[in-house]
Amino acid sequence: MLRMDMYGNKDTLYLDPGSMPDCGESLRQFSIDNRIHRIDIKADPSIWGDPRIRSDVLLAAASVLETDGFVTVPSPEYRDFFLSQDIMEPCVIRDPLKPDLHKSSYSVLFRGMEGILKRPELMPHQVEAIKVWMRMGRRGLWGHDMGLGKTFTAGYLLYLNHLQRKYDLILVFTLASIIPKWSAMLTKLNVPHIVVDKHTDTLNIPHGMVVLCSTGRVGRIYPPKDMPEKEKDRFNRKPLIERLRPRFNPGQFALVIFDESHALNNISNHIVLLLRRVILPETHVLFMSGTPFGNGYHEAFPQMQLIKPGIFVAQTQGDFNRLYCENKSRDTRYELFRINPYKTKELLDKITTVTDFRKNVPGVVLPPFREDDVPYDLTPEQKAVLQSVSKSYVMPLPEEPPVWLKELCPDGIPVTSHSVLLHLKRMICSGHVKAMIRVPGMPEEYNEKGYPLIFNVPNNKDGMLLDHINAMGDTQSIIWVSYTETSSHIFEYLKGKGINCARIYGGTPFKKKMAAIADFLSGKIRHLISHPKCIGTGLDFINAREHISHEITYSGIEYEQAKKRSHRIGQTHPVVMRRYYGRGSVEWNIIRALDLKLDFMAELYATEKIPKPYVDIKWAVQEDQGSEDENGSVPCVDGNGDPVDSGAVS
Repeated sequence: MLRMDMYGNKDTLYLDPGSMPDCGESLRQFSIDNRIHRIDIKADPSIWGDPRIRSDVLLAAASVLETDGFVTVPSPEYRDFFLSQDIMEPCVIRDPLKPDLHKSSYSVLFRGMEGILKRPELMPHQVEAIKVWMRMGRRGLWGHDMGLGKTFTAGYLLYLNHLQRKYDLILVFTLASIIPKWSAMLTKLNVPHIVVDKHTDTLNIPHGMVVLCSTGRVGRIYPPKDMPEKEKDRFNRKPLIERLRPRFNPGQFALVIFDESHALNNISNHIVLLLRRVILPETHVLFMSGTPFGNGYHEAFPQMQLIKPGIFVAQTQGDFNRLYCENKSRDTRYELFRINPYKTKELLDKITTVTDFRKNVPGVVLPPFREDDVPYDLTPEQKAVLQSVSKSYVMPLPEEPPVWLKELCPDGIPVTSHSVLLHLKRMICSGHVKAMIRVPGMPEEYNEKGYPLIFNVPNNKDGMLLDHINAMGDTQSIIWVSYTETSSHIFEYLKGKGINCARIYGGTPFKKKMAAIADFLSGKIRHLISHPKCIGTGLDFINAREHISHEITYSGIEYEQAKKRSHRIGQTHPVVMRRYYGRGSVEWNIIRALDLKLDFMAELYATEKIPKPYVDIKWAVQEDQGSEDENGSVPCVDGNGDPVDSGAVS
């Protein structure tokens, strides 16, 4: 029996465990909707001998009672059992509505002990998010903006589950940088959990556990080098899903949570393949991302297919492309599918059936966020190199090239790939180029990995960055870069100028990375240099009020995630993002393409979703230029602002 008391107070719970088959399950929805200060247990003393009833009542009371509250019980047995536990301590609290209640011989009045079991506090929008997910059949996506507390809300669900045992095993997938945050939160909530590492026996996990697994743990299993060739061939013929780590059984987990699910934007992603094996029709699913498909609706298929198979009718990515997309590629060598504008509304209607979009918390106003596009002039040396690369497709030799390179390429190194050309143009704008080259006739020692070409050219970016940092005073900042060589140079340059800074890149050891983040949050480090993928997701940097995009990213997801590290709930100061670009360079084209992606995201989170007509981003960035400018810079983005091929230059 769950009802309000005779005075109409919603914070009083009348509980009859003898009349309910599962006390904990019955309390679940009630505890979400109401804040409980009083529990009045009504039960026949004869049922108290049932250990299940006894345990269920105790857990129910502990899970829903506020820090200050009291319980009345029908018999001394109830009272003695409660007082024998370490969960709560007795005290006398006078009920203003029933001043003589504490005089009853069978009343137990106690206060919840701080730090032992304390119910988490949820904001109204977080409570509503849980209700929406339940109405979706417990299979949905929280597309809440960054900073609205998605992770904590999911942790609250795990806290309730620990007390009420709805799910036996729960799997939480997230990025490696967020695993410590999840572990600390679950530890504070007294939720038992394990973090998967290379030694974890994933097929024999104890019951009642929450399993935290990093996306970095997912990968292909390769046969041992000493395996006989026949067995190796047999192993390689197995389906890919059977050659992925870590190993999880189908249906092993009753609930699967994926924090930052925008990582599932490719149907051939190994994580997608693994989840397709783990998630069964009866498995409950909760995906969370502030940028679920920030680069376009074409990224929706993998996530939606895992949540609700068949939602788009299409069963494969190819079917989805044929039904909803158009080939926007201007190069016949490859296809580039983007959503057909006439299909956008139909697609959005399907997506919103399993997605809860939230942009802001009602009543909470964030401080202003400003984007400043800061231009700089390219040096004559940079213009000369760009001219050679763009017009002649030749990269000049460095100052002191090896003898063999000078003999093989006396006029410079030919550039034979469009993607390499794009990366070279971007790196030349920063003045620091590092690329692995392969030239016919080069020494055999470089045949496998290539020869590392390092090329430096004078630039104005370094001086402009130093001026901005000096003008900040004591304000902390994050400097976003896209290339490892650039971050290395900036770090050494600023250190040489006496600037207190740290650098995080893809090769930074995990412990060293977490130590640098801790020092930055504590104020020991004033300026942090990093790529958006390294620290741009799931972390809070409220202390950083200045952001400098030294090398602007192509990805709308990476950009939004980066700026939301500071501009989120809890921030009380204005936040500034300074975006550097060279006049007449490819950087300005990238900024314009990025802004179109941000317009799409604004449309996605709009209260009234009115799809805009498709805009060809490549055409848009060419509109004012015609073709190449005086520096040989041409738009090098595809139909959605993405590079044709990333990763050609290391």
